[in-house]
Amino acid sequence: MATINIEEVPQLSISRLKSCYVQDGKTNSGTYKAFDSDPLLYLDSNLIGDQKILSIRYQKINTSVWMDYEIKIEAAPLNFGNGANLFFICPTSGKRAKILYYDLKTHYFVHREAYSKRLYYPIQTFGKVKRISENIRIHEEKLIRCFLQLKNENYGDKVPKTYMKIMSLQKRKELLELLQTNYLTKKFSAWEKKLIN
Repeated sequence: MATINIEEVPQLSISRLKSCYVQDGKTNSGTYKAFDSDPLLYLDSNLIGDQKILSIRYQKINTSVWMDYEIKIEAAPLNFGNGANLFFICPTSGKRAKILYYDLKTHYFVHREAYSKRLYYPIQTFGKVKRISENIRIHEEKLIRCFLQLKNENYGDKVPKTYMKIMSLQKRKELLELLQTNYLTKKFSAWEKKLIN
């Protein structure tokens, strides 16, 4: 059975919609399409008051049937008190999510865990060696972002959280590199034994 990668299905991301359609305390309407292969979505959002709702209408992929339903949006206050963190509430499971995925079986946008088949992250579809290499690359990218974010190495007596994150990422990257070296060494030894025998 072929695996389905999250990058292969249309997605509804709250961070992408935030700039124009899901602004807290406002009502908006319009169309949205992330990629050419995605269905064209007609959106109406009402984020005023307690009941925050995104009305969504679109044509099912490869059919002429229209889907028309509402997705609730939950606003959680940010740590600093100003503003809110918005989440979709999955229409089938009721779970909070930042991204909903188009289920090719039910034709609803749902939480990753409510998808009719198992949805994989791209890294989960790689073999062991490629997965370790990809993890190392991801850690390197995170380190670069942290170094760019880090302006000062200390604030008086306190060590900034970004610096602590850099140390943690550095250790994790070193462990991954060691794991990769050990795995490749064992693999090479096994191949060598097969060739000798």
